[in-house]
Amino acid sequence: MKKRVSVSDFPESSVGQSTDTHMSARAFIGLALGVLMAGQSVTMAQGMEAQGISADDISALRKEGNAKGWTFTVSSNPATEYDLSELTGLVIPENWREGAPFDNPPPMAGGSMPEAFDWRQVNGVNYCTPVRNQSGCGSCWAFAVMGSMESGIKRAFGTDVNLSEQWLVSCCGLGGCSGEWPGNAAEMLLTNGARADECGDSGAVLESEFPYMASDASCSCPYSHPYSISGWSFIGPEWGTPTRNQLKQAILEHGPITVCVAVNGAFQSYSGGIFNAENTAGINHAVVLVGWDDNQGEEGVWFMRNSWGTGWGEGGYMRIAYGNSLIGYNALYLETSDSINGGCCLQNGCLFGPESACDAVGGQFLGAGVACGDGEACVEECPSDVTGDGAVNANDILALLAAWGCSDCEAEDIDGSGMVGTDDLLAVLDSWDDCD
Repeated sequence: MKKRVSVSDFPESSVGQSTDTHMSARAFIGLALGVLMAGQSVTMAQGMEAQGISADDISALRKEGNAKGWTFTVSSNPATEYDLSELTGLVIPENWREGAPFDNPPPMAGGSMPEAFDWRQVNGVNYCTPVRNQSGCGSCWAFAVMGSMESGIKRAFGTDVNLSEQWLVSCCGLGGCSGEWPGNAAEMLLTNGARADECGDSGAVLESEFPYMASDASCSCPYSHPYSISGWSFIGPEWGTPTRNQLKQAILEHGPITVCVAVNGAFQSYSGGIFNAENTAGINHAVVLVGWDDNQGEEGVWFMRNSWGTGWGEGGYMRIAYGNSLIGYNALYLETSDSINGGCCLQNGCLFGPESACDAVGGQFLGAGVACGDGEACVEECPSDVTGDGAVNANDILALLAAWGCSDCEAEDIDGSGMVGTDDLLAVLDSWDDCD
């Protein structure tokens, strides 16, 4: 990327008035060009992402990498076509700690932490869902949280689900493509959470119901919410950052976790290897950590899942050195062990929520994602109402008499004996008026 500065960039009044003013303009232009070139020579990785990354920029990055001992490669990829601001979308609220949950566990017993772990390969099973692509929308926060939730659901129930990031972007009153804070997204996923979407509901929506559009599309209520989380928490102390072992422990116990990271042009152009280009300019992106390996690189690496498609990095993943680019800041995990929602039939109606809550109140769980249907799903059938008029009365007796001895009259064969007879008549009399 090259920025051209010319006399035409200045007001007409400053051009051509005299030799002195003309020379002043030239001097100013020269100074501006010098500043620009000096800034690029310091680090190409920090300044080139404003207008996408060109082939010349890639060449400059490679020279910088050779000089600084980078242990990864860079190349043009689908992500380098975008401005970096379009690919990131982390917005940090001033009061993000206020009221937020924090889990600051003590260190695990010595020797209990494995040297390497990867949720993509646990006893031959990949618990990570396919890599998604946020495209030119600053929705990394939504993809990072949903990526963690999808993996948690697969761990808990063995079910592959594709959850709707677009619902978080469009329906939850959050920042949309302009960016947001992952903690606010997690609040929207809680079972009967304090925060509700524009439809008045909470819990995740399926991708099939609201496909991703990479834009601030309008929200069309209502949606089904077949999955939710029972809780979430930041990892580590309220003031400070989680330790390496705290991050590992959270990954082991809760599955892939959502973390923040500082990204730049080198990160955007990453095509493989162990990323070790230092960047402490400030976190601006949200991703998912799925594992680690202490034996790779100088001190070890995190296995990081991005949301820029499989054409970026190593199939959509990156191996990033421990502590590099502020990786792990504001890490959070989701509680997904009780994530399946469905209708719960009670004596006086139907509630939508997790199966465990239904069991706790002695209800009848209708199944994952099965809605109450405004109570219709919980209306008990009344076999003695042979005519289906909503009451057990003389009309049902007349219907039985008309079908007396019938062997294929399912409605009139109340007791299921295969023949309409005396027992069916007694069943009608026993239920008289009870099914009104």
